[in-house]
Amino acid sequence: MHNRARNNSSHPRDSFEVARAQRVIPRRCRRAPNPKNHTSQESLTSFVTPTRCVLCILLCIFIFTASSAHAELVERIVAIVNGDIITQTDLDNRIEESDEMQSKTPAFKELEKENRRRMALDQLIDQAILDQQVKKAELDVTDQDVSGAIRNILAQNRMTMQQLRTEVAKKGITWSQYKKNVEREIRKVKFINQVISTEVKIADRDLRDYFDKHRGSFHGGKRVHIAEIVFPFVGVDSEEEAIALRDRAIAVAREAQANPEAFSRLAKQHSRGPNADKGGDLGMVNISDLPPMVGDMVRRLPTGGVTPPIPTDNAVVIAKVVAWPKLSAEEFEKVRDTIYDRLHSERISDALKAYIQRAKQHAYIEIR
Repeated sequence: MHNRARNNSSHPRDSFEVARAQRVIPRRCRRAPNPKNHTSQESLTSFVTPTRCVLCILLCIFIFTASSAHAELVERIVAIVNGDIITQTDLDNRIEESDEMQSKTPAFKELEKENRRRMALDQLIDQAILDQQVKKAELDVTDQDVSGAIRNILAQNRMTMQQLRTEVAKKGITWSQYKKNVEREIRKVKFINQVISTEVKIADRDLRDYFDKHRGSFHGGKRVHIAEIVFPFVGVDSEEEAIALRDRAIAVAREAQANPEAFSRLAKQHSRGPNADKGGDLGMVNISDLPPMVGDMVRRLPTGGVTPPIPTDNAVVIAKVVAWPKLSAEEFEKVRDTIYDRLHSERISDALKAYIQRAKQHAYIEIR
């Protein structure tokens, strides 16, 4: 097969595929002449209906990021995927959208402009591959499906139909085009449910393990065993010193996130906080006693998870969850369905990424 694309390494943000399958964001994708030596993949013809829907139909569709679908002038082509064109405008829009969505993520802010461009282009290529596979599947979407999805949009955003139409018009697209976008996204979700979902298996032991690792993100997370690395603001009197402290904290956090086992060593080497000589270990603490931003981020982490640098009133803090306390069987059962939904979603995301990577092996991808 003819594939001129660079190898795309996995990135923490490449789970966009599932999120994109839940959003109505028109893509200006037109057909280019078929490239030479291109062999199409076989159509997907058989499906197995899953026992549980992987995604509520278009649960997170928002019209507010929808871009105009009007015809546009010929412009620079940045990539071709099996004959589908990705334009410079497509790329610019995706970069802008990613910047907006990730603007509060410290690690994202540190990415070079070229890295953000590469990430955005990789996402568009993955999206094109997925769109093509969905089209081959020839899944039916009824008017009732579209109407039901729009009713969900109204309910989730607490909007009236007139308000929705007004917002759509503000984005420069017609109501008819918007409904086509909804139809396309429903078809994508059906594809995920009927094709990707069949690859996901979850046992009771998986649910218990996930619960134990993510204890803080479920009901009742009040105490946690943590360690921390502290960079105090004391002695930081100039902008240059502040930048140096920030850069050092970012570098340490990246190393700790890449290798959590090194956290104790890094704390002994860099921390100026309590128990630094003991690897920053604070033992079991009340989450309510932590600085609000630290507590909020710690609550979301699994066992062994490490936060990015978090600014507090007196210092920049990097925290690691050493352990969550065990809970009773009764407490586990209360959140069992929530655990299943979350774990299922994560595994669907992983399966979808793997599916797209396999499809890429048979795709013609030209990056210009």
